[in-house]
Amino acid sequence: MKISLVSLPAYPVVDPTASGVFGGTETRAVTLARSCARNPQYEIHFFARHPALTTSREIDQVHWHSWPDPQMDRRARIAAAFLSRRTFPFIHFSKLTPQLLLDIPLVFIQQLWTRLMGQSKVEPALNSVETDLFAAFGVHSVSHRVMRTAHALGKPFVLLPGSDADLDPAILESRPFRTRYGERSEICAQVIQQADLIFVQNEYQQTILSTKFSRDSSLLLNPIDLKAWDLQASHCLAMPLPDEPFVLWMGRAERFHKRADLALEIALQTPDIPYLFVINPADDELLRELQRKRPANVQFVSRIPFAEVSALMSRARLLLNTSSKVYEGFPNVLLQASASSLPILSLEVDPGYLTAANAGIVISQQSRSAADVLQELFHDPQQLESMGRAGREYVHQQHQDQLVADQFLKRVAELTRKLSGKS
Repeated sequence: MKISLVSLPAYPVVDPTASGVFGGTETRAVTLARSCARNPQYEIHFFARHPALTTSREIDQVHWHSWPDPQMDRRARIAAAFLSRRTFPFIHFSKLTPQLLLDIPLVFIQQLWTRLMGQSKVEPALNSVETDLFAAFGVHSVSHRVMRTAHALGKPFVLLPGSDADLDPAILESRPFRTRYGERSEICAQVIQQADLIFVQNEYQQTILSTKFSRDSSLLLNPIDLKAWDLQASHCLAMPLPDEPFVLWMGRAERFHKRADLALEIALQTPDIPYLFVINPADDELLRELQRKRPANVQFVSRIPFAEVSALMSRARLLLNTSSKVYEGFPNVLLQASASSLPILSLEVDPGYLTAANAGIVISQQSRSAADVLQELFHDPQQLESMGRAGREYVHQQHQDQLVADQFLKRVAELTRKLSGKS
């Protein structure tokens, strides 16, 4: 059986020389692909978009293919050329280049052509590889294009939401709107309503799909390859680390999801504790603000190769997570921390095991401030060791990659047989 997976930003996960930012969704997608590819009965293809992925190639038994989109590239260049300000003029060009002068009319011409002629249901890149089933990670316009192609070709489409926010019931409202990530609500609703199978990350997502969307789903926990993870723990790190034991924070520089500003506030309140922030650029204005406010006990790093994450976590004393539970599902960074026996202090996100398995502390369930709890926990080696051990045991029991991959392959094989029987 041939399966095509789609997660466009995922290529840097497998190529440490490739620039770019990736997150938990991309890591989850690549781990699942690699684990499924070990089964000789399945051929796994992966579509991504990156300048370094110019030709198809095989990496870890997964066949990687490029899905180029000149129109999306033009939009990205236009978006990058605009600068937003809080004062008038609120938007302006950073630099008007010849490329930009060409991009702007081409985008409008393409949009006009699409409105007049309609958009092709089949994406040529996706149709270039023979496959039995398509699967996409996240609920957005790319997933919609994958689904449209799959159904036009008579193939099943499988959806793997990336967070609780992907299943926001508000997208069912009659008046269309743009989500916080700029996606059209009606497009997101169609992806959820028309997917042939949906894999959720947690029971909350399963409940929302059932009660708000009238959709059944299958629970599929995030996978992690513990054997590879443990081997990577001994890797040398290119980045300089704090001299003393430190608190690790990882995420994007933005205010609504990863909330880097809240993490820095906690660091400011605990000046005697060293922090290392792996802070990916997102909101440039916020990043500049954080850099101005950065105290002496905080070190910023903009990017770390995936192959070095395990080694970094093995050297940290505590992981701080400030994500909003509204935008999370099962944060992969928590799974990775527990795999590294790294205790977790989370402001509000608990994917179902931090408290239950005693792998961490959730501040929203406490009566004290995050800074006070962190200060006490950081200096309690016995509790840190106990939490780290408990987290590792939970991951070992529930999230091993081959177990998750087998569950995924079993369900998609059943789906394919079922749909074939109907035709």
